[in-house]
Amino acid sequence: MKEVYPTAHQYIWDGKVEDSNQFVVEMQRYESRIFIDDRFPKLMDKKIPCLSINDGIFTTVRHSEQVEGIVLRH
Repeated sequence: MKEVYPTAHQYIWDGKVEDSNQFVVEMQRYESRIFIDDRFPKLMDKKIPCLSINDGIFTTVRHSEQVEGIVLRH
């Protein structure tokens, strides 16, 4: 990761050095905001059946391409 994503690596490293537990909590909250507060409502507005578990959004095969498009666009 350090070689391919040096900025992200440094950010993570710095966060873990200061307080690794707090850093993990903050990253989980950020992830929740991305999926639960942003992408999930867009799917629900389109009445797409879906379920969010951790960092994944699950749906039917029929809706998979539409979900992938929404997730990647937003």
